[in-house]
Amino acid sequence: MSLFDADSYWSDLPVSRLPLEPVLRAWGSDVGGLASAANVHRRTVQRWLEEGVTFNLADELAVLVGRHPIELWGGLWLEATQHEESWPTITNR
Repeated sequence: MSLFDADSYWSDLPVSRLPLEPVLRAWGSDVGGLASAANVHRRTVQRWLEEGVTFNLADELAVLVGRHPIELWGGLWLEATQHEESWPTITNR
């Protein structure tokens, strides 16, 4: 038995991916410019636009554009982090 059920965690999240548009607005560039800065293929950025980005990638992209994720995604980022904080903490006894 696992102490942490990852499937349950992800299915309970209010959103599983965040939209890329706030990153593009903050970067002030197009898909090609962000692809070049992130050192990925242009098609990868287009896929992020279509499918959204994971929380880990969102954090990395926010740093790339010089912002904190909460500045870019506001309430969506807060919902994810609040959900994360609702998990019980395992302490040593």
